[in-house]
Amino acid sequence: MKQVFQAHDVIEANLVKGLLESHGVTAFVRGEALAGTAGEVPFVDVWPTVWVADDGRAGEDQVVIKEYESGKPRASVAGWPCPKCGQGLEPQFTACWACGAE
Repeated sequence: MKQVFQAHDVIEANLVKGLLESHGVTAFVRGEALAGTAGEVPFVDVWPTVWVADDGRAGEDQVVIKEYESGKPRASVAGWPCPKCGQGLEPQFTACWACGAE
């Protein structure tokens, strides 16, 4: 396993973990419970970190993280056009919002 990202809080750590997993990279968050020690140890030491399993997908994790840090993460799944009216739809929808076709 290797550390690929140091987050400012648990929410950001889990967001990055989710982005990595949506691209097929197995990821873990470590240090979620350290926030309570802030003030007793340096604040940087209590920030949660994101780790990935070194599973032969070298570089994919860094591409996803660079896109996240740039503010322009790519979508993991492409949308689809409605077969009836041609409206572009996001992948989570099962019916067209414009014409109702499935």
